[in-house]
Amino acid sequence: MYTLGFRFDKNTEYHALIGEDLAAFCNGLSSLVRGRKALILTDETISDLHLAKLTALFDGEGINYRVHLIPVGESAKNFDTFRDILTVLSSERFVRGDHLIAFGGGSVGDIGGFAASVYMRGMSHINIPTTLLSMIDSSVGGKTGIDMFGVKNAVGTFHQPKLVLCATEFLSTLPKRELTSGFGEVIKYIALSGKDLCSLIGADGVSPQLIYECLKIKREYVLADEFDSGRRQILNLGHTFGHAFEAASEYALSHGEAVALGLIAEARFGAESGLIGHDVERELAALSDRFCLCQGPIEYAKKAAALIARDKKSNGESISMPFVKRFGAPFIADVSVDAAERFILSNEDA
Repeated sequence: MYTLGFRFDKNTEYHALIGEDLAAFCNGLSSLVRGRKALILTDETISDLHLAKLTALFDGEGINYRVHLIPVGESAKNFDTFRDILTVLSSERFVRGDHLIAFGGGSVGDIGGFAASVYMRGMSHINIPTTLLSMIDSSVGGKTGIDMFGVKNAVGTFHQPKLVLCATEFLSTLPKRELTSGFGEVIKYIALSGKDLCSLIGADGVSPQLIYECLKIKREYVLADEFDSGRRQILNLGHTFGHAFEAASEYALSHGEAVALGLIAEARFGAESGLIGHDVERELAALSDRFCLCQGPIEYAKKAAALIARDKKSNGESISMPFVKRFGAPFIADVSVDAAERFILSNEDA
């Protein structure tokens, strides 16, 4: 088992535990939840596949819990679902010291963390991610939110979890496309760090060490800039264009697929803008090909271009975008929103 600590200040500290089996985390989870109520928030797919493992653990420890199911996928991150979660918390008389356990992929974690952050001005939440994407990215760092106004994560908060449990046993039931999607974020971490993370992916699948190494890279930026006002924005590599592609496709593209497209498109844009060389794009394309991720051309270009100005890092005229001079050498540059929009439109799928 791997343990990774996140300490922001004396009042905000938690650990991510990474291993193969959920049962191995029994003591740590039970000691945190025992004596309080827990709302297990999950979706219909995870409920069918894995919920019995978690509830059996709680039943064995005598933990008082409720279960609330939400729809599957990004479409669940809306105001109606968010309101329903708050309604359950209130009607079941949860209090601030109780726990919301987000048991599922990134969408469950995003909306669950958001609900926990605002209910009674902030209750405890625990993330138990079940997809590769959520294990290596969204489960740590404290970003929460829902989609509104056609924009991904348009409304949200920063709210750090109390505990994160990553068990690779859940990855065995992921559809191939969902597992492949997670490799979009792995490519990002390779570009940011220059590390050979591919060697940690074996014939038997994803190792706990891969998750640990990815989270170590993310931790460096998150601890330096908890509220995403400076250095942490480097973690958005591939996401400025990627989020626009994802939302413009109405989430026909998965997050990891959109990020993979965004990484290559942003590298090409950076090269055409004179910020970096074309070799970065070639290296990213080779990795995307290795992981069987799409590389373009850009679909939904008109809708995607219109979303760039609405990105959270935009001031209307310019937008802060991360690039890499070479793998392991990231930097942030302010680029023209108009230039970014023109680039996307010029690469539209005919």
